[in-house]
Amino acid sequence: MKRCVKRALRVFWRPVSGLLRPVLVRVHGPIVTLLRAPIQEPLPVTAELDLVLDAVVRELVRLQEKVEALERAIDESRSADACGHAAR
Repeated sequence: MKRCVKRALRVFWRPVSGLLRPVLVRVHGPIVTLLRAPIQEPLPVTAELDLVLDAVVRELVRLQEKVEALERAIDESRSADACGHAAR
C-alpha cells in the first residue's frame, strides 16, 4: 500500500517539481527574512489585555472558593442529617 502511494506521488511530483521549485525558493526567502527580523515591542493593547485577564482569573478563583465552601456546607449538612436519622 505504502509503495503504491509513493509511486503515485512520485509520478505526480516529477512534472510539477520543475514549476514548484522556483516558487518555493521565492517564498522561502521572505519567510526566512521575517523569521530573522527582531521582534517588535508589544502593542499597548497587550497591557490592557493582561489587566483584563488578571481580573478574570481573580474572579474565577473567588468563585471557585465560593463553590468549594458551598460544597463543604452541603456535605456537612448531609452528614448532620445522616447522623440525625441514625439516632432516631
